[in-house]
Amino acid sequence: THLTPNIIMNMNMLEAAYEKGVEKFLFISSNTVYPFSNFAVKEEDVTNEFYESYYIVAWMKRFTEIVCEMYSGKIKSPMKTIVVRPGNLYGPYDKFDRKKSKVIPALIRRSIERQNPFIVWGDGEDNKDFLYIDDFIKGLILAMEKINTFKPINIAYGNSIKIRDVLKHILDASKYKDANVKYDLKMPSMIPKRKIDISLANELLGWKPKISINDGIQRTVDWYKETSKRKIKNPYDY
Repeated sequence: THLTPNIIMNMNMLEAAYEKGVEKFLFISSNTVYPFSNFAVKEEDVTNEFYESYYIVAWMKRFTEIVCEMYSGKIKSPMKTIVVRPGNLYGPYDKFDRKKSKVIPALIRRSIERQNPFIVWGDGEDNKDFLYIDDFIKGLILAMEKINTFKPINIAYGNSIKIRDVLKHILDASKYKDANVKYDLKMPSMIPKRKIDISLANELLGWKPKISINDGIQRTVDWYKETSKRKIKNPYDY
């Protein structure tokens, strides 16, 4: 599911862009291309060793990064390609459905629905770098405007936070004060710790995130509550 269809789509997009003379192509990669580490990973810290649970998706992203580098400098008439490695994104229009939602939208939906007991996968001690979608989009635009040579770049929050602390923000934002939280250690969790260095984005793009995790979660909760109340179908729940 993650490997063959995505590689085919990525290759077709690159080939079509090149054939049509596109000046600059942006590929959104993933922080799964970095190995498990206790330090904040910089762009040069890719080793092609991946956290086992993400091995296939990480190789799909990494393979496409390598092909982007080929288009940028290994062919006769290069096409500029930009590779962005994002933090874990969240915000309005995320996937909130039960089958496909990731951690923040899943917890928001359960909080709004007043799930009782409130089940959290894992022990809640995983550290993740969460970036609000508006900040990410601004980073993407700046990367397209200012980067003209092949140079992968991290667009992330730059600080990690425990899932337990994310949950506190969500319960506060949704006013679910008496939630009976239960941690299910039998369920799968994520990379235990992910820290991302964003100094290159600050240096090259003059970019840094402006929306705090507290503010971002409040905005997302408010959006989801309004969408649910008005029974608006999220076009990205597919």
